[in-house]
Amino acid sequence: MQDELSGIEVRGMLADEVERIQEIDVSEVGEVVWYWKEGVYQPVAERWQRPQTYGEQGWSQRAASIKGDLAAGGAAWGALAGDRLVGFAALMHELAPDVAELTALWISASHRRRGIASRLLRLAIDEAKRTGAKAIYASTMPSDSAQGFYRSIGFEPTPFVHRDCYEMEPKDVHMILQLT
Repeated sequence: MQDELSGIEVRGMLADEVERIQEIDVSEVGEVVWYWKEGVYQPVAERWQRPQTYGEQGWSQRAASIKGDLAAGGAAWGALAGDRLVGFAALMHELAPDVAELTALWISASHRRRGIASRLLRLAIDEAKRTGAKAIYASTMPSDSAQGFYRSIGFEPTPFVHRDCYEMEPKDVHMILQLT
């Protein structure tokens, strides 16, 4: 699928392509972070920064996890600008009964706010529906931009945090999108 406006090709990704996630520049800075306070997620003024990369070990761990999900029947998609991977999404079909998990959604800093994340997420939502999921769980960055994006799609913070997801990303905002 080719986006005529931005020249971005969005397509399914194979397990042997997952290592390419290291091409994505995940850097971001912000002035607001969302925290769980008094029983709800609330925005808090706080300067923060995420580096350009997770480092070789961090990317390797993420790639291994995604490959495991793909081997178990999950799905992944990439967004390419020419031969460079600038966006990636992955879905694990069954985090819990009737609940899929969005295990990855990364867009390079230079390609954000162009609709790439929305296109990748739409593919994940369609796949989750196709496999019978009634909801999608996502462990999301606590940044104001990430929260705005996920909320605009219909995700809502959930107090019912999946233990394994929380242990992997304790500072994230854990969200759910009802598909029915």
